[in-house]
Amino acid sequence: DRFQRARLTLGGKDVAFNQAAIKWLGVLLDTGLTLKAHYQERLQKAKKAEARVRALCRQQGLPPGLIRRIQKAAVQAVALYGAELWWRGQKDRLKGLQQLVNQQARAITGAFKATPIGPLIREAALEPAESLLEARQLGYTTRLLSLPENQPTRQILPVTFRDGDRHAQPGEQPLGDRAWAELPTSGCSWSLGQHLARQLGRSLGTDPSEGFEATAEVPQRPFPGTFRVPALEGALEAAKEPRPGLSLWSDGSRLENGRVGAGVAWQASPGGSWQAREVPLGLGKEVFDAELIGACEALELALRSKDQGPVTVLLDSQAAISRLRHQGVGPGQSLAIRAYRASQALDAQGRPVTIQWVPGHQGIEGNERADQAAKQAASKPSRQGQGELSIAHANRARTEVIRARRQQWLTKALGCRSLGAQRAYRAQLGWKLDPVVAAAPKKVASRYYQLKTGHAAIGAYLRKVQARESEACQGCQAPSETVHHLLFECREWRKQRRALYKALQEVNVALPTAAEDYPAGRLLGDPRATRAVLQFLGDTTIGAPRGEAQALDRARAEDEWGLEALEEAERGGEG
Repeated sequence: DRFQRARLTLGGKDVAFNQAAIKWLGVLLDTGLTLKAHYQERLQKAKKAEARVRALCRQQGLPPGLIRRIQKAAVQAVALYGAELWWRGQKDRLKGLQQLVNQQARAITGAFKATPIGPLIREAALEPAESLLEARQLGYTTRLLSLPENQPTRQILPVTFRDGDRHAQPGEQPLGDRAWAELPTSGCSWSLGQHLARQLGRSLGTDPSEGFEATAEVPQRPFPGTFRVPALEGALEAAKEPRPGLSLWSDGSRLENGRVGAGVAWQASPGGSWQAREVPLGLGKEVFDAELIGACEALELALRSKDQGPVTVLLDSQAAISRLRHQGVGPGQSLAIRAYRASQALDAQGRPVTIQWVPGHQGIEGNERADQAAKQAASKPSRQGQGELSIAHANRARTEVIRARRQQWLTKALGCRSLGAQRAYRAQLGWKLDPVVAAAPKKVASRYYQLKTGHAAIGAYLRKVQARESEACQGCQAPSETVHHLLFECREWRKQRRALYKALQEVNVALPTAAEDYPAGRLLGDPRATRAVLQFLGDTTIGAPRGEAQALDRARAEDEWGLEALEEAERGGEG
C-alpha cells in the first residue's frame, strides 16, 4: 500500500509509482534503473513490426533498397529507442538485437537462413549490433556536446570532460568527476555521464583535457553580406573575373597525421605581388574548422587593411559557407559569430562583403596559393597549444572508430569460414548496398545475393544440406553444379554467357581465365560487373528452382525484370 501511494516527481510533474517500471518519455524506468524492461519491450515491438513488413520482402516484393529503408525506419528505429541509455556491453541484449538484425538482413537480401552472418550483414548494408549500439551512444554524446552550455541535458557529461581542465582545481569539480579518464576497477559502477565520456574519450585520437568548443543560444541575425554559390561552370568563370576592391582567398587543410592549418592569400593591388597568412591549428580540429578560421582571418585582414573598397572572400568549402549564413547552435558557432562581427564592422565602414564559392583544385591561382599556405600552416605546431577540441573533430573520431570496428567485426566473421569460402567471397568497398542491386527486382536480386554468398539453390549447396541426392548440374549433367560452373561453364547457358562476356568487356571487367582462382568471387564483388550479372541472371534460371522456367519466359515477354530501372539506379545511385 505504501508503494501504491508513492509518487515520483519528474519534470515538475507527479508520476504514480509502479513497482515493475515507470514509463517516462517512452522509456521504461525500472526500480534498479537497468532499463531491462525497456529493452525487452522495445525488442518485442520491433519483432512485431518486422513481422508486419515481412510481406513486402518476399520474392515478388519490393527491391532491396526500398526494403532496407523500411526495415531501418519501421523496425530498427523501434528497437534502438533509448539504447543510448542502457548499452553497457550486455551480452544478452547484444545477442537479442543481433538476431533481429540478422532477420532484417535476410528480408533485404532474400538469403537463406544458413547464410553466414558476415556476408549476410555486409550485403544487406546493415550495421552489426555492437557497432550499431556504439554508434548510437557516441552520436548521443556528440549531440550533448553540441548543446548550449546552459542546456540541462548537457550537464549529463562530467564537467571535466566537456569543459576540460578549467575545472581541474580542487573544489571546482564534483567528487569523482574525472573517473571517466581513469582506468576502470573491477566492480566499479559508472554513471551514465561517466560512461558516455569514457566511450567518446577512448575514441578520440587527441587528448580532451582542454574540453570541447562551447555553444550558446544567441539572437539569430542575417549575415551582413552577400553569398554567391554559382554552379560549377559559372563559379569557374566568376573566379577569373576582375572584382572591385580587395579579394582574399582562404582555405583549410588537414595532413595525414591529423594536423590542421588555415591559409589566406591576397594581392594588395591588382597584378601586385602575392601575400599569404598561415594559421597553424595543430590537432583537435578539422578542415571544416580550418575553412571557417580561414574566412574569419580573411575578413579581419580586410578590416585592418587600408583599402576602402568592397571585400570579397573566396573559399572552396560550401559546408563552411552554409555555416557562415547563420549563428545557430552547432559545430563552428563561435567562428560564425566571429565572421559575423568582422563583416558587420566592414559593413559599418561602407565596405560591402561578399562570400563567394570557388571550385577547389581547378588551377585558379588565388585558390592554389591559399591551399599552399594552409598546407604550410598544417605542418607547423599551433602557436597557442592544442586548445579545445572542435565538435567536428569529435564527429570525425566517432565516424572513424565505428567504421574501424565494423570492419573488424566483418574480418572476424569472415575468418570463421573455411579458407576457400573466404577467398570465394569478396565484399565491395564501403558499407552500402550496390546501387544497381538495390533497385533490382527482388526475385533477381535475391538470386544474386545467394550466388555471391555460395548459399544458393544450386547442386553443390543443395547436396550439402541434403536437399538433393546429387550435386550434378541439372542443365548439362556436369558432375558438380557450382557457382563457377553455372557462371562460366554450363553449356545450357552458352548464348546468355556470350552476352554476359560482351557486357563485361564494355565496362572493362576482365574475363575469367583458366589460371584464375575464384573468378566468380571477383566478378560478383566488382560493382562494374553488377548490371551485366543481373542481366545474365534475368535471362537464365540460374539459382532458381527448375520449375520457374515458364515464369522466366513470361517475365521476358512482359519485361518484368525492370532493366530500365536498373540503368536509372546505376546513373543516380541507391542504398
